Amino acid sequence: MQIRKDIINKYDIIFVQEIRDRSGVTFPALCKLLPEYKHLISSRAGRTNSKENYGVLYKGNIKVKETKDYNPDSEDRWERPPYKVVFKIDNYFLNIFNIHIDPDVAPQEIGELEKLVVNSTGNTLVCGDLNADCKYYSRKK
Repeated sequence: MQIRKDIINKYDIIFVQEIRDRSGVTFPALCKLLPEYKHLISSRAGRTNSKENYGVLYKGNIKVKETKDYNPDSEDRWERPPYKVVFKIDNYFLNIFNIHIDPDVAPQEIGELEKLVVNSTGNTLVCGDLNADCKYYSRKK
């Protein structure tokens, strides 16, 4: 936890992936070590027995204007649907989509994410584990 705390302290906004704690105590325990940060957590997602949450930590001077948890996804487009947070930093708005793409179907899931993101207005960032490297996703695409 101390190592993670030291890393998080270097950033204003950070997303944490692969939170697989069924009990739901690990992420709040980490957040308690970082009192200058506010935090959010997504719903648990995944088609298999292995479910994951996304966590978000952000400095107290940053405001959250909106969150959108795309889980459950009625169209079943992603193994772990994206989590969107719209931040307001002073007079600047930033849309961040966080996702953990299934490497076995990376081209399909990235394509679906692109459709979603293209409809977003304003300053937009996509982050997470896109599995868009090596054998998962062709350079030609």
